[in-house]
Amino acid sequence: MKSVAVSEIQVPSQLDEYMRQLIDLIPHGVTYEKETRSAIPIKPFSFEMRVTHAYVAFVTEFEDVTDSLDLVLSDFRNLTDHPPIVPKEGERRYFLLTRVFFYELLRIKDSFPRFLKRMEDNGLLTREQRISSKKMVEDLMKEHYLIRNTYLHGHTMPKNESEFDLSLMAAAHNFGYVPELVPLDGSEKKVYPEFLAALATKRHDLFLDLGNEYVKFFQAILDTTAIWAIANKFPANSEQT
Repeated sequence: MKSVAVSEIQVPSQLDEYMRQLIDLIPHGVTYEKETRSAIPIKPFSFEMRVTHAYVAFVTEFEDVTDSLDLVLSDFRNLTDHPPIVPKEGERRYFLLTRVFFYELLRIKDSFPRFLKRMEDNGLLTREQRISSKKMVEDLMKEHYLIRNTYLHGHTMPKNESEFDLSLMAAAHNFGYVPELVPLDGSEKKVYPEFLAALATKRHDLFLDLGNEYVKFFQAILDTTAIWAIANKFPANSEQT
């Protein structure tokens, strides 16, 4: 089984100077609004602070997603190490974790447009660029979004052959049979709970890779846009170019 946590996404290091300024403002430069439960700047943020805050807000939302994904991955490891005695419980946990993973992962699809809108509001994107960027990410996540909707709206769960075998074992146990399958081709028989443990390990590693791919993709977007914004739009630098 692979390492246990999805990689962390970071506010681009190019914004470190502005991050420090933003952090210094927080204790005394903001007030808490009870009705909206949000922190409101006492004085308007500078352009650099507003842009930096756009990155911080997206990274914070993204980290909330990856924290949830790490919990799902931890539960998959638990399925491997301590599979439930009752096969039906093991089957339900396996598919529930799969559903939750996609539900959490696709929250990024809802978060990224908010980042793009903040960039547009600060003059870093045109409306057309925001829309095209949003579409690019939606196209990337289209397949995973379809899977999430399938789970979310209660249609037949997409199962591969091994997952279908797991469901057969659970059904067999419910009817009083031994939860195992003997392939007609003479290959090794499939036995619960070892079969569930192997499935959970494979699913864990697949989901870990998927989560890390998303982190790598969005980190590249943040880093590239931050370099461009600082060089071309931040006042101190744009005056020199």
